Amino acid sequence: MFFLLALIVLVACVLYFYFLGLWFLALIPLIFLIWWFAYVAIKTPISFSKFELSKYSLHIAWVIVLLAIFWILSFLNINFPSSLLYMLVWNFLFWILSYFFNYDDGKKIFQFWYYLILLLFVFIWLFVFNWSELNSFIVMLLSLQLWFIWFLKFILWIFVDIEDTFLYTLFVSWLLLFCVLIVSWFSSLSAWLSLISVILTWLYLGLRWFVQKKPVNHGRISVRRILAWERVTNKTFFSNEFLSKMYDFVVDMPQIFRYIIEILNVLVVVILFVSFVANWSNMSWVNHLFYWIVISFFVGNVLLLKRIEYTSFFQNLFLFFVIHFAVYVSLFSYFESNIKSIVLWSVVWNIITSLWLFVLPEKYKDFFDHKDYWYWIVASIMSFLVNVFLLLKSWLAGELVFFLLLLYVGIESMLVFYGIKHISNRFQDNS
Repeated sequence: MFFLLALIVLVACVLYFYFLGLWFLALIPLIFLIWWFAYVAIKTPISFSKFELSKYSLHIAWVIVLLAIFWILSFLNINFPSSLLYMLVWNFLFWILSYFFNYDDGKKIFQFWYYLILLLFVFIWLFVFNWSELNSFIVMLLSLQLWFIWFLKFILWIFVDIEDTFLYTLFVSWLLLFCVLIVSWFSSLSAWLSLISVILTWLYLGLRWFVQKKPVNHGRISVRRILAWERVTNKTFFSNEFLSKMYDFVVDMPQIFRYIIEILNVLVVVILFVSFVANWSNMSWVNHLFYWIVISFFVGNVLLLKRIEYTSFFQNLFLFFVIHFAVYVSLFSYFESNIKSIVLWSVVWNIITSLWLFVLPEKYKDFFDHKDYWYWIVASIMSFLVNVFLLLKSWLAGELVFFLLLLYVGIESMLVFYGIKHISNRFQDNS
């Protein structure tokens, strides 16, 4: 993490001075980088049997090479985006060569910098293109990415050994490209957000289906079992080798690709919130309906991902805040400037969600673990604080506001106290 932060600061300094036309001042952080590289190299013990160096030293050395290439291209009057494109292609070529020469460190370094430059390339063009041009640009970039990875996995594989993780890269790249194409096909924001939510739901259902269809090794069937008409097959038995491989593909998926799959679900609802908050005064009832449809799919998708253990801390916590935030946005959209009605219904909503913790049906309790219940309580407390702020801004009489705050604080304190006690008892009994 320290290396990543230092690298971000370095790149930011270089770009800052470069765009000011004072490129020579970028030598200051570069000198610091060279000094840091030398310090790490000296302080790291070298084993001549294994040639072990710090894992950061090679990254720093490659940063120096890339910066040198960047300045050479700038000297040749090649603009910044084109320079990034050249470095992207060169990283890919070095990445291929590292497989031919079985250079394990190079495989990791060139792959890391290939994706980092790719992200930087997209980030730069965010400020250059308009929406339609940016969409076409991302489609082109993802298509190029698919071609690169396909070449590595299915062409280069003929000559050298290639890791199976590239299959996951192909899968995620196809998914991203398909989502971007949907955005380009539909001009309505509500339409393509709803369609992407439905597609993600079908994807998560498919992943869960493969996880449920765990292969079962029945072994040899005895004659006695056959004569007794015992059922030989099992509904979870894979008669198809492809299905068995798909099960392994889903279960063995690396964590980074699981994060990407769940981030897509989060990204859809974040775009929805931003667009709704920016245009909430002009939203029709149809758009409001799409708004809640997308949120409903988001909640369902999170629960599906939890069933196959594809969720992380971020999405589990985000789930409860999304639900509360969606309610507040709807209240502000419906009541507009009527703050008293907003306060009334937001307090009612906060109390209902706090009580729902105790009356949640037993069949739904398996969706949540111990941490999820704590996220539930934290989200309720945050909703309580928002309601207190709204109550203070409600323009009611000062004494009435004071007494209402005392009543509300007392009720919410009791609900939080018994909620914590309920969670402790529930998971203590289960343990």
